[in-house]
Amino acid sequence: MDNDTTETHLNLKARELPKKAFAGISFFFNGKEISFNRDDLPINIGRDDSTCQLTIDEKIVSRVHCTIEERNNQPGVCDKSTNGTFVKLGRAESVHVCKNYFPLVGQGVMKLGEEIELDDPNVLLFKIRF
Repeated sequence: MDNDTTETHLNLKARELPKKAFAGISFFFNGKEISFNRDDLPINIGRDDSTCQLTIDEKIVSRVHCTIEERNNQPGVCDKSTNGTFVKLGRAESVHVCKNYFPLVGQGVMKLGEEIELDDPNVLLFKIRF
């Protein structure tokens, strides 16, 4: 090989590294921390306190608005509502999830049924625990 040639090598062993499984998810809402373990999934979030483990009493929130569930060893939010769920991960722009699944990583905020405004008291802060 001469000095003007560039090569790219793939590290196939990187795929063999074990992935650290998540332990659970913590929510921060109305001044309280509410934590769930991985074994608690799925978690229903919505207005109905008889079927939801985390309730938000707002008209725009559906009875069972969304669930936190695991797919392919990845926690995520699955929206089940008419108005959707808005999710913001870290410093990224918010994503509107409607009748779909969206993976959650690290920490961020969620708002059920409306755009995220960080000064809104009904914003759900979350953190994935390892």
